[in-house]
Amino acid sequence: MSRFQAYPYHPILKNAWEYEVFTLSFYQSPTEEFEPFIDLTLKKENVFRCLRFHCPRDLEIGRGFPAKPGGFCIFDLSLTANDGLGVRVDDLRGGEGTVRFWARDVVEIGHFTRVNDALKFE
Repeated sequence: MSRFQAYPYHPILKNAWEYEVFTLSFYQSPTEEFEPFIDLTLKKENVFRCLRFHCPRDLEIGRGFPAKPGGFCIFDLSLTANDGLGVRVDDLRGGEGTVRFWARDVVEIGHFTRVNDALKFE
């Protein structure tokens, strides 16, 4: 169970626990041209949401990944940000396949739906 439940959920994704992690990518620049980030694509039925988390720290991927943990959540700690970290990705249930990390912030970089084997970008 997450110890961050006292904090509000981040407004970027309503009912995040209904989504599963579809892709997870970590990027960093060898020449420091840009700050590191994690891109997550989250899937719920035929809806895909692509989120970018800037300056991630302490990435943990639990045994059993990519199992759908069912407790995926994004907490908004921006009002109490410590060391510039305003977002916490965690799991409410603490089951197998969890993804956990800190980030400075999160932005949506894509949103699309699968319709009759085609993708509709929104």
